[in-house]
Amino acid sequence: MSTLRKTVSAVLMAAMLLLIVLLPRYASGLLGARSTLDWLMPKKESFSGVITCWHVVRFKPYSGSMGAWLEKYAKRMEKRHFGVYFEVESITEAEASRRSAMGLFPDIISFPKGFLSEEELLEMRIEASGEQTKAARSLALAASCELLLFYPEKTDVEGAALIENAKKYSFEEFKSDKVPCCIADARGAGDMQRLLAAGKADYFDILPFKNETELVQFAGISASTAAEKLPYALELIELITGEAAQGELSSIGLMPMNDRAEPVYEQSFLADAYRMIAKSAGAGKNAFD
Repeated sequence: MSTLRKTVSAVLMAAMLLLIVLLPRYASGLLGARSTLDWLMPKKESFSGVITCWHVVRFKPYSGSMGAWLEKYAKRMEKRHFGVYFEVESITEAEASRRSAMGLFPDIISFPKGFLSEEELLEMRIEASGEQTKAARSLALAASCELLLFYPEKTDVEGAALIENAKKYSFEEFKSDKVPCCIADARGAGDMQRLLAAGKADYFDILPFKNETELVQFAGISASTAAEKLPYALELIELITGEAAQGELSSIGLMPMNDRAEPVYEQSFLADAYRMIAKSAGAGKNAFD
């Protein structure tokens, strides 16, 4: 046998002897220790079950869905907390009112300004913009805006006169090419732009004209939400009012309400409209005014 083979055999023999000597000493400890499967098991949550969330719709974004944005972060919460599920529903104000009249109410609610009273919501204290907020019953999520839509070839007035004219007409009349101008929200402008791109509308122009908006969406927690659900409800609201989630709102044409978010808009008229509103602090953060 060569010297190399002798050396390898000696090392292997020594290792085997060492294993035989040491294994009994640690066997009892290993038998009492947690198994590999135990370590892989998710941590036990203080609550297991469903947390309900309504997104009550008064206005829609320029494109896409704010409800889908909420669902994205609800799913992220489910991945963080094993056995905790978030049921997100987008419903109209009429449907939300009907359910409330029947005694039904979600744990978390996204709602437009003025839809709820303070007494219906729990007082919260949530980290926002890097500072501890004061106690609040709602936090502002997002805002839309009103825009002036007009057919340049079909109107002979401009400025204040054009705005006054536009107030007389509905978006549906403008969409049907029955009137020369109208006032519409961001979704209306988006719908018209998509019709124009498809060759189903005449050329029109869009201008921002207001430095304030009532189209603001808020989030809150029901005063009747069970105590064991509260940490998860608060965590979701903290998540959707945080800088990262808020920054994504510009991709669907909404204005984030976290001042630290840096929105980027594809549509220059939206950038101009929201800049006007932000400069004058025209998107109120009080849901109950």
